[in-house]
Amino acid sequence: MTFQTLTLVVVLDADNALYSTDFRASERLFSQLMQVSGRSGRSSIAGEVLIQTSFPNHPIFQAVKTHNYELFANSILVERASIDLPPFSFQAVLQAESRTLSLAERFMEDIADWAINSKEKVNIFGPC
Repeated sequence: MTFQTLTLVVVLDADNALYSTDFRASERLFSQLMQVSGRSGRSSIAGEVLIQTSFPNHPIFQAVKTHNYELFANSILVERASIDLPPFSFQAVLQAESRTLSLAERFMEDIADWAINSKEKVNIFGPC
């Protein structure tokens, strides 16, 4: 599929990803905005990208505006370092399944006890 005659890309409600509980949501938003903005104006006709946002000064939108991946990546790294998210920490998700609820709960409690008593700093978040 070609986009030779596409001259206008409009993104509505782009802020939605900024409210996500997934810390990687901003990465996906940045990637998607860069992809769709690259689709506009591929031929000799100039393209235009309109992004609806309540936060036009947010680093994501500034980086997209200038097609500056490094600006975006650096802002994300600073943010993640300040709250100890990857790549400055590790994360794991554990799931237990059993025909008996008490066995699954006991297994998860044993894992939590092990983590709490480990030499490493471990944060444990409860079930979602």
